[in-house]
Amino acid sequence: MVVNDPGAGASGVTTNTRVISVNMPNTQGIRNNDWKTYRVSVDSIEVQTGFNLLSNVFTSVQSVIESRVDNL
Repeated sequence: MVVNDPGAGASGVTTNTRVISVNMPNTQGIRNNDWKTYRVSVDSIEVQTGFNLLSNVFTSVQSVIESRVDNL
C-alpha cells in the first residue's frame, strides 16, 4: 500500500512516502496474529514474485521506498 494524497498519482510519491507491504502465509492458524509481524520490503515481494512493483514511480524514488520495511 502506498500512503499518498488522493489524486497525487505516481509523480506525488517521494522518498518520504510511506509504503506498507506484507507477506502473510496462506496457512491455518494465523487469524489472530498481528499483521504487522508480516511486514516486509517491496523489494522482497518483487524477488519472490518476479513483478516490478511501483514501476510508475521515478527510479531514484523507487529504489529508496522499495527497500524499506514499514515500522509505524
